[in-house]
Amino acid sequence: MFFLINHSPPSTNTEEDKFKEGQKVGDERRMGDELDETVVSRAAFGIVKSMADYCSKDAINMSNIFADRILANLHRWICDEESKFYDPILHKMLNILMKRFYKYLLQKLKSLGARIVYASQSKIIIGTGKYSFVEAENYSTFVLRTLVSYPLFQQLNLRPQKCFKILLIKDHMNYGGILAIDEEIEETVKNFWFIYLIFCKVEQI
Repeated sequence: MFFLINHSPPSTNTEEDKFKEGQKVGDERRMGDELDETVVSRAAFGIVKSMADYCSKDAINMSNIFADRILANLHRWICDEESKFYDPILHKMLNILMKRFYKYLLQKLKSLGARIVYASQSKIIIGTGKYSFVEAENYSTFVLRTLVSYPLFQQLNLRPQKCFKILLIKDHMNYGGILAIDEEIEETVKNFWFIYLIFCKVEQI
């Protein structure tokens, strides 16, 4: 069984210090060299981090819709070159931290027995190794609950989207499989092959 999990990145950088203290992943020397280039923006990054912390607290504790909107748009403002908030060095620093965070997330999934079939910034497909829908569903529930029990992943929004009994995948635009919805419901075949549409256009030409 294969589970497709949609996820959203954490809306705040409150766990950054914990990550630095003991949860570093990958080649530390290489990562350190990359971060050295961003020394100039450390003060700016600290200000953005503090703002995100305050907005997160206001959004959670006081249901402040304005704080929630700031958090929802903060990443876009930092990364969009047309934005007044854009800073290339700040953008690079944020990307380094996000890549390190994402790599650690995938390592945790593997340590819980999941096989990573496909992974992007918005979705992850894991192989559960289970043969029935109930077992796969129970396993995915266990994995997600375990992940959000870690302080580093508490802000992640993880949602199981689909369960495939059989899956053939090239990339996110080309895949096909048999959906596993319930043991008592008839199996459904799901196909999406973008490459087929391209071949059709070529034949028409």
